[in-house]
Amino acid sequence: MQLTNIGEGVQNKELKIEVESLTNKFEDLQEEIEHSLLDKEIAESELEEEKAKIKALEERVGELEVEVGVFREENGQFRLCSIQSRD
Repeated sequence: MQLTNIGEGVQNKELKIEVESLTNKFEDLQEEIEHSLLDKEIAESELEEEKAKIKALEERVGELEVEVGVFREENGQFRLCSIQSRD
């Protein structure tokens, strides 16, 4: 009977060690998940900021395209006036 108790004691000790090991692994995984979620939130925030910058740059490109068109038109009119005044 005492051998049985000793065997059970060894099994209980092994189970406690395994439970502790699994608990530690679980806590480590939980921490990894929390870090990953935080990284994801940061990346999403940075993505939104970059999208806003791209939108602003696209708007500026549109403005510059209009300005270039106006300058080209003015330059064409200036050339026409210069040519007519020479004649």
